[in-house]
Amino acid sequence: MYHFNGRYSYAETSGNIDAEMHDGTVDLFLRKNLFTSSTMYKVQHHNMDFSLLAMGMKTTNHSFHQQFSFAVTDKLSAVAGLRWDRNNQKYLDKRLIYYGGLLFNLFDSPKFKVSLFGSYGETETAYMSEEVQNTFLYSDFPSVDDYDSDFAYFNQTLNWNITDTVTFSEQ
Repeated sequence: MYHFNGRYSYAETSGNIDAEMHDGTVDLFLRKNLFTSSTMYKVQHHNMDFSLLAMGMKTTNHSFHQQFSFAVTDKLSAVAGLRWDRNNQKYLDKRLIYYGGLLFNLFDSPKFKVSLFGSYGETETAYMSEEVQNTFLYSDFPSVDDYDSDFAYFNQTLNWNITDTVTFSEQ
């Protein structure tokens, strides 16, 4: 089984702030027997000019997420994944997240689905300190140290199919 999904949006505004915004996402889901692969790539590019301040700003954000799961039983899956982010709004040059854990389907019916997910992982984060300091306005910007850390993550998800066309989702 496979499923491909793509979305793109474009918006343009004018007035005190002139802006052009491009947002795109691509999702690919592949399933073969007990294995599932989900891939997601998202990009946002915003170009804004502020008339009153006589300045402009360009932001570009990228996110890539790859996850693999293996169905151990009908209710339990082993999950491993990788996520990469770059976000110049947050001065984030690179964030790599590696994780592995278990997904448990606590309750699964046509009307309700409740899932619990727990994982452990590591993060590598690097900031754009040098790029920011090389600009004229921010030459005295203090350096932000890169760092690595580990984490534990827990999540509960509820999906309630109220009608055939209306679903309430909570995470």
